[in-house]
Amino acid sequence: MRIFSCNMRYLMVICSTCLYVCACNPVGNEKHQQPASTLTKTQLDSVLDSYNFSFANPVIPDSSAYILFPLGAYGEEKSKRSIIDLESSVSTYDQPTGGHWNMLFFHIPTQQTHLLSEHKILIADYKPSLLEAGPLFKESILYLIHDTDFNSDGKLDRKDPRYLYLSDRAGKSFRRISPEKEYVTKYQILPGSDQMLIQARKDTNGDLVFGGEDELVWYFFDVNKNISLQPILDSIGRKSMEEKFFKQWLQTAE
Repeated sequence: MRIFSCNMRYLMVICSTCLYVCACNPVGNEKHQQPASTLTKTQLDSVLDSYNFSFANPVIPDSSAYILFPLGAYGEEKSKRSIIDLESSVSTYDQPTGGHWNMLFFHIPTQQTHLLSEHKILIADYKPSLLEAGPLFKESILYLIHDTDFNSDGKLDRKDPRYLYLSDRAGKSFRRISPEKEYVTKYQILPGSDQMLIQARKDTNGDLVFGGEDELVWYFFDVNKNISLQPILDSIGRKSMEEKFFKQWLQTAE
């Protein structure tokens, strides 16, 4: 990955597009804010002006024709504070904390732009260069993303499931590859391959919190196969292993 310096003409095109996107897709939690349709143009402009719409540093994967711009938007009273500090603040309009609310892709040859997703997402992390992987992963970008208000608290944040997503280098073919309603804790690409291991935590006790007492499950994923993930050890195999563990280590010898 390397930092890419755009000339002024490119930046003007990108900024104009992003301001339009931001106006059409105001960030925040709809549950706690007045619907945009009920605001006058002056009121809407006032809300948008109070947020520090921002780009993170532009990056470009090696040998790619696209520049990636992670997008942020923070209230003016919070603009000088860290992302972690933002979580303890309260404002009329909630805003993304702990990540970016979307990703803008700028195609250098045509100067065209598009967003990674048209839906509300929170990008916790992303990996644009997978140079040690197989040929398909090398042409891909991996993301850790929150996109579901799992605990129904009216917010999209780090308490909600964190999914593993995949797209090509152009930000297209964007899809989730980890299981629904599970929190991805780690993943590892098998060296030189298009296969990976994914570890995710299930809410096994049903308390809508992903805690240390919940079950951790390992999955094997092959990008060449468009199939649902299956755990490396299914429920029957896990039960058998637990019984063996009990007999060998926990059962009191007579």
